[in-house]
Amino acid sequence: MGGQSKVIDLAAIDILRDRERGVPRYNEFRRQLGMQPLSSLTDFINHELAYQYFKGCGQEFEPSKLQKEVVAGLTSCSAEASGMRSELLYQIDQRDRLAQVYGSDADAIERVDAMVGIFSENTRPYGFALSETQFQVFVLNASRRLFSDRFFSTDYNAKTYTDFGIK
Repeated sequence: MGGQSKVIDLAAIDILRDRERGVPRYNEFRRQLGMQPLSSLTDFINHELAYQYFKGCGQEFEPSKLQKEVVAGLTSCSAEASGMRSELLYQIDQRDRLAQVYGSDADAIERVDAMVGIFSENTRPYGFALSETQFQVFVLNASRRLFSDRFFSTDYNAKTYTDFGIK
């Protein structure tokens, strides 16, 4: 190499490998899990957060108002709503970046790669750090692992465990 370094985009490699291996796109992945697909890139924004923000600023919430200029321009907000502003602006910026990559037409949501979509989700089951889709995969696989683990099924007995172990 002689002192030269090569820059490798690890995220792009993961996305390319997913595509090569036939991993379905984000919305199709959700469909295959039995989950509701998203209808647009705006669905990546936490609408409950947006509703609370607009309510705290004395405004009616409409998804069409989810623009940087509108959110940043609301000035007569409660202290609680003002604290939500940066998170909401971050989510709007994230949506706009997705639109730059995948397009802003109605079918853009169908082109989002699975990994990108999963990492873009902002809704989480209460008390979990995993996104909604990650949580579904986790629950599905965790239960399968437990049912296939011999120490929790066929070998969960006094022959395998001591009395202390069974208790």
